Amino acid sequence: MDYSPVVGTNPAVDAGSIEHTAAELIGCPDANGGQRIYNGAIDIGAVEADWRDLYAAALGKFVNVTSATEKVTLSGGKVRLGDGDEIAGTWAPCTSGLGIRYSATAEVEGACVLSGEFTDVSGNTLAAAEVSSGMENVSFRGKDAIVGFRFGSVGEEGLLSSFMQKANAMVFVLR
Repeated sequence: MDYSPVVGTNPAVDAGSIEHTAAELIGCPDANGGQRIYNGAIDIGAVEADWRDLYAAALGKFVNVTSATEKVTLSGGKVRLGDGDEIAGTWAPCTSGLGIRYSATAEVEGACVLSGEFTDVSGNTLAAAEVSSGMENVSFRGKDAIVGFRFGSVGEEGLLSSFMQKANAMVFVLR
């Protein structure tokens, strides 16, 4: 049985205080063995609500978020990354085949630096990018239907607002 609190319906979600949590518990898993802090706050109770599905829904179709650092938050339907935050997962928009062309666009506003990479199923880097202002397009070819991604932020916070497929293309927007 799953005793995880449901985001949006349980008042215990994000209602705890990190400042009033024993220091030895910060970084420890919850009662189910999962991450203890999501969305920048701790829940009241022994089990933490898992925000990864909500982050994935905010990023778009075919996205699966597999990890997010504690301070990654959801804000106005967008994923907020602060200094040192990281989010990772997979994107599976199409069927496998030789020479699939992928394209990603990153947009950064403010002093945030977005750095990221795309990997194949074996973990080999297909493309890497670093964007400090404006827009940057990254195109690459792969043969796998699933592409891994990992994005991190340095400096001021930014919002990762979309992950869209456009004819075998993916668009990332960080505001």
